[in-house]
Amino acid sequence: MPTDINLPVKELVKLGRFAWHGIIERYTEKDFKIVDQALIQTNTAHLKERFLSSLSGGERQRVWLSICLAQQSQYLLLDEPLSALDINYQIEVMKLLQQLAKKNQITTIIVLHDINLASEFCDQLLAFKQGQLIYDLPTKQMITPSILREIYGVHFEIIDHPTRSHKVALA
Repeated sequence: MPTDINLPVKELVKLGRFAWHGIIERYTEKDFKIVDQALIQTNTAHLKERFLSSLSGGERQRVWLSICLAQQSQYLLLDEPLSALDINYQIEVMKLLQQLAKKNQITTIIVLHDINLASEFCDQLLAFKQGQLIYDLPTKQMITPSILREIYGVHFEIIDHPTRSHKVALA
């Protein structure tokens, strides 16, 4: 994601409405309400006057999600949205994605390489190997030593998370 964009957050999120208008049409009151709602949903409304380049990594990711929400699509396709984020921001973004998917009934497809984050936050997992889909299973069925060994070529021990209700894979 570009980080050197010299636009205030609200103007950047407004670009999410571009697909509905193109280059000529003007933004309506409805568009401004949708942008404001997207900022509220991602807890970034307080950042609307700040420039993207001045934000932390976690704030930037939430702003990018605001742009996606402003598009009002039924689907979110995210490729490694957690890369270069500290673990606290990774968890924050995953919780937000999970909440938004449920609240807005958005199908979210996310590319992750962290099996433990996927185990905690995703309902269904797909595994690819050499460009081929080899598994498409509910998360609880996917997190097994034999399947993970086939995918990653590494032996895993699977344990229950001590305080939450998901499995943890230990290599």
